[in-house]
Amino acid sequence: MADGTPWTSYFEEFDGGRLAYFAAGLGDPVVFVSGGPGDSHAYLRPVAAEFATEYRCVLYDQRGTGQSVHDLSPQTLTVDALVRDLDHVREILGVPRLRLVGHSWGAMLALLYAMRHPDCVSHLVLIGMGPLSDEAAAVASANLMRPLTANERRDFATLGRARREALAQGDTQRAWDLHTQAMVYRARGWFYDALAAVRFVSAYATAEDRTNFTVHELVNASAQAIDWATSITRCRPAFGTLVLYGRQDFEPIEQAFQLQSQWPHVSVRLINRAGHLPWHEQPDEFNQTVRQFLRPDP
Repeated sequence: MADGTPWTSYFEEFDGGRLAYFAAGLGDPVVFVSGGPGDSHAYLRPVAAEFATEYRCVLYDQRGTGQSVHDLSPQTLTVDALVRDLDHVREILGVPRLRLVGHSWGAMLALLYAMRHPDCVSHLVLIGMGPLSDEAAAVASANLMRPLTANERRDFATLGRARREALAQGDTQRAWDLHTQAMVYRARGWFYDALAAVRFVSAYATAEDRTNFTVHELVNASAQAIDWATSITRCRPAFGTLVLYGRQDFEPIEQAFQLQSQWPHVSVRLINRAGHLPWHEQPDEFNQTVRQFLRPDP
């Protein structure tokens, strides 16, 4: 997506691959972590651009996505490796602590980074965070299907099976075509506003950057081994955390209050009439909420 912001591209050799990152603006850095797993940074550019007059906004492609190149295997593509990559971004920026803004899977990765490197984070923003337990995943799945009719649910399941078969056969183009067809149904659960969902699907189908399904499968498999509940309980961070959901997000918004009950310094914000990408549907409230939280401590 073009937003008019002058982004500068950088490429760094790291851990046997190439890490691509992108920056705009001046000031203290804010690092934005994209979702998926398997999506590039590109969809977050318009989000980050809103803050580029106040901060140096940095986005990066997680290994195997976008312009970050890496051998993809169960050994090289793990959540541990993704945490190392994010910490390397911090080292490149030359700062002891990061302002982190993560969305969906990116919020989960930012949370994991913050738990493993609590002294390296000053502000943590978790937007539309994905499920941290099997129970939460079941809630998310049920919420995603809720707007669909019985026939639409069958069609959605059929498209999913066909996509997996195409991937098993190595036909990535067919897998992408089936994925974009299924996005028509998926977006119905992502958005509060049906017209916003239609606009999103239209832009998604023609986007240059495509989801890397290999990354998606490998990272999800690695993430399933994480005991999120125990990790959260053991961490008592000093940094502030903002957990932000669209009130109509299909993701389990009760996770915001669960984290608030476990950690000090957690603020929860639910934006009404918004779903999984709240900046699309309520941009003013979204930007104001994030901007106020990111301001330097007095």
